[in-house]
This record gives sequence, C-alpha cells and structure tokens, in this order.
Amino acid sequence: MSKTPAQQDFDIDADADNDVHGEEAGLMDSYTKIHPSWDSVEPMSLDQILDRVGLGWYFIRLLLVIGSVAVSEGAQIILITICTIMTQNQWHYNDGTRTALIAGSFLGVVAGSSLSGLFADKIGRRKPMLVSLIVMTLLNLASAFAPNILVFIILRTALGIALGFFAPIGFTMVAENTPRDYRGGVIVLANAAMFVGELLACFIAYLVLDDYVNGNWRATILWFTVPFALAIVLNLLFLDESLRYLMVAGRFEEAFKLMDKILKVNKHKNFTKLTELQKARLQAWEHNLEQEVTEEETASVKALFKGKNKRLTLIIWFGWFASFFVYYGIIIYLPLTLSQFQEVGHAKEGEINETPKNTLDISRITVSILVESLSTIIAFAALYAKFISRQKFLIIVFILTGIISLLNAFYLPVNVYLIFITITKILNNTCTFYYYIFTLESYPTKNRATALGTAIAFGKVATVIMPFICLGVSQIYFLAPYLVFSLLCFTASFSLSRLDQSMEEHELK
Repeated sequence: MSKTPAQQDFDIDADADNDVHGEEAGLMDSYTKIHPSWDSVEPMSLDQILDRVGLGWYFIRLLLVIGSVAVSEGAQIILITICTIMTQNQWHYNDGTRTALIAGSFLGVVAGSSLSGLFADKIGRRKPMLVSLIVMTLLNLASAFAPNILVFIILRTALGIALGFFAPIGFTMVAENTPRDYRGGVIVLANAAMFVGELLACFIAYLVLDDYVNGNWRATILWFTVPFALAIVLNLLFLDESLRYLMVAGRFEEAFKLMDKILKVNKHKNFTKLTELQKARLQAWEHNLEQEVTEEETASVKALFKGKNKRLTLIIWFGWFASFFVYYGIIIYLPLTLSQFQEVGHAKEGEINETPKNTLDISRITVSILVESLSTIIAFAALYAKFISRQKFLIIVFILTGIISLLNAFYLPVNVYLIFITITKILNNTCTFYYYIFTLESYPTKNRATALGTAIAFGKVATVIMPFICLGVSQIYFLAPYLVFSLLCFTASFSLSRLDQSMEEHELK
C-alpha cells in the first residue's frame, strides 16, 4: 500500500535519527564549535515532528478548548437575534435603533478581528484568547442588567470586540498545532462547534422564554453566560501557547518543553522525547523561515499585499465578505421573513393554529440548524476528495448558493422556503470552512494570525452594512435581500475563477 507524503516524511526522518543517534553528542559538539552557519544542519520542519506525534489526546484536548469558545460564539449569534425582538417590545424603540443594535454588535466583531491578529502575532496566541474570553463573560453578564437600549447597545458592541478576538486566534491555534493529514478535518470540526452553540441557544430559549417575542430576556442572557464560564475553565486548565508560534518566535526552550508535555500527554510509545539533533534541525528550519519573513513583516498588513500575495489577499477577502454577508443576512433576516410570510398570506391557512407562532418559529429554526450541520459532513467529504481541486469546488458551491438564493427571492410555500434556506446555509458553511483552511495555509506563521484576522474583519464588515442594505431593499420588496445574496455569490465565484494558483493544501511555514 502506498504511503502518504506525511508518512514518507516519518520514515525518512526516522532513518536519519537512527543513523546518527549513537554519535549525536559528538556531532552536536563539533557543530557548535566548528559550524557557525545554520546551513551546515539539514532543517527539519515542525510539520515533520507533528506528523510523527500524530493526533493524540493533547490535540483532542486542544480541539475541546477551542470548541468550547466556538460553542459560546454560536450561542451569541442566536442570542442577539432573540434580544433584538424582545428588547424592542419592552423598550419600544424603532427599526432604525434595532438595526443599530445588530450593526453595533457586528461592528465590534470587525474591530476585534482586526486587532486580534496583530496582538497574536506579536505577543502570542494564549494570552489574547484568555483575556478576551474573560472580558466576554463579564460584558455578557453586564448586558443582562442594562437599564436602557443605549447602554445595551454599548455593552453588546464591546462584547463583539472581545468576541472578534476568538476566530482568528482560535483557528490559527488549531492549524498550527495539528498534523498535516488531520489539519483540514480538525478545522472543520472546530467550526462545527458553532452549530452546537446555536442548538444550545435554542434549547435555552425553550426553557426560559414564553415564546419568540415574550419572556425574560435578562434571564436568557444570564443562562448564556454558562458556556462562557465553561470555556474559561477549560482554557485555564488546558490551553498552552502555540507550539509553532514559540518556535518561530525563537523561544526554543519553551517550545521544547511544550513538545515534551505533548508527548507525555499523548503517551507516545515510539517517540518520547526530542533528541538534540532534532532540536538543532528544528532551529535550522526556524532560521530559514526568519530569512523568508523579516521581523518588519511580522504582524504586517502591508506584507499581505506584497508581490503575488496582492491578488490572493483581495480574492480571499471578498470571499469572506460574501460568505458572511449571506450567512448572517439569513440568520438575522429569517425571523422577519417568516413574519412577513404570514402577513402577506403565503403560509398555508391554519398551519400554525394549534401552536403559538413564535414557538413554532423556534422549532423551525432549530430543525434548520440541525440539518445545516450536514455541512460538516459535506466539507469532510470534499476536503479529502481527489477528483476536484478546492478552488473548483468553491467555485461550484458559490454558484449553487447563488442559484438557490435567487429562487428564495420568489414567493414559495413557507416550508419549501425553509428547505432552500437550509440548503443555502449548508453550502455557505462549506465555503467558510474552506476559507479558514485556505487562509491559514496561504501565509507564514509570523503574520498568519494577522492574515486570518484581517480577512475575517473585512468579511465581517459585511455584517455591519448588511442590516442597512437588507432593511433598505426589503422596503421595496421583502424578499429582495435574497437577490443581493445571489449577486454576491456569483461575484465571489467569478473572482475565484480569476485566481491562477490552485487551492491545494501545503505545509505551514
């Protein structure tokens, strides 16, 4: 049976280690005394080490830590939708203020995403994640006691800033610490945790609220603090700094100690400790990377537009923009669309007589989220498919999303409409999964978090302007937002077709 490139790396590196193991001390002594140049030692990448370590308990634990924050983020998406309806009923503010609440929350996420990568590439991944998580928890608690809509908007916007820190750093951590053969799949799983958060939010809504419009929204927010608290505990117990970041930052002793910890947690039988030669080869690898990416380019947005990266970055940014505009547009606009369907008589007569209207809406949204989670399976299958490149797959998926969004702009039976909405979200989620992977693998470690952070930030600019655009076009025709979604998807597909290089997975640097 043929071996994967990663497995071949294991064998080559293992043979090399076996050949020199007995004379290693002498080799290292002569190296440090005689050879001043890093070129005298053959580099060995961190990916080769991670491939040999495999996906053990340490990486499963890391996924659990990152996933706990993703659960919290997913819950917040549903929470803001519920709160905009219920606080409007209590405080009687107009639709413009409601739009400002939604836009303010997403504007905070944009600001947080923009800043997170810069912090993470300068000071590391762990501290910004922990601080932002604690701040999120405190702000969520405070918003439950907001005396009026102005204070509520300020607190939710500030919470959005802290929330925006998570995605760039969290998914960077996953990619940087996962073996090559599992990297894409693990990132898909980390994204899937958001579905768990959305379902948890629906469950809390069933327990706490009278219906989708009435109930104790303050108690609901307090309940939503539980996922944050759990995430804090898991992060304090298990979250370490990124191994790859420590290596690239030149903090070798910390990196080697962390590797020993990883090997101990994984209980690896055939690989229990880094040898001195392996350490030297890893340091040589880091030295080569240092020559490729200068210190001035670390955490530099300007470097993302340098040379051939310019077209790549612009296409990636627009893909994020289109994906977020469509996804969050559906999330925010779905409850309003359902109510409009009933007002104009497109729901079947007597369809909701026995069940309170808003409770039924929660049921439909819950089912939609459950079916939407199928995007995880689709993403997994496409990720490891050999018959189509990622670039072509993304082009096709964007086209399909655009077609279905166009169909949603017509009057349809409400259940057919919800089926199409769910399919749209499944396809859109698949694109988002791939953009996480592609963005992370397209840039070196020294500005990887900056690249992902700025890409997500630009994408989430869409969530800030989306409420205003959707509100404006819906005044003309209440299903017109889906025409906007369709146009964005077709444009994203066309822009991807202009990308010369194929979106294939490659080694992180």
